[in-house]
Amino acid sequence: MNWKKLIKILILPLLLLCAFLWYRAPVRFLRGVKASEVACIRVFDGNTGHELDLTDPAVIETVLTNLQTTPVRRSGISLLHMGYRYRMTFQDAAGGTLGQIILNSATTLRHDPFFYKNEVGGLCYDVIWDIFDKSYGYLS
Repeated sequence: MNWKKLIKILILPLLLLCAFLWYRAPVRFLRGVKASEVACIRVFDGNTGHELDLTDPAVIETVLTNLQTTPVRRSGISLLHMGYRYRMTFQDAAGGTLGQIILNSATTLRHDPFFYKNEVGGLCYDVIWDIFDKSYGYLS
């Protein structure tokens, strides 16, 4: 067997292995964003159409820290999927966007083109739910 065929035979499995490892690697979001840089988190509820601006520094720190420290893994392709629960847009003082994440449930978020899953929960879904409940009375 000549060297060219051997190289071709070895490269394809190596590339597939690298792609698989990249896909399964844990991901963390908004790593370069500090809570002090975020002036507002604009949260839109895709089920009801309500929108809130979260400006309390304690809430911003809680949500941002939660998203930054919770490792998630890619769990599927999100392209061509419509609908979501909470779309969170992180904005600075000038109104510029620092990042955007879609939170579908306590264990699933979307950042196109992938869905990401954390099997143990821990995403800030309950915090956002409580804020919307106090503002709009979801549970009433």
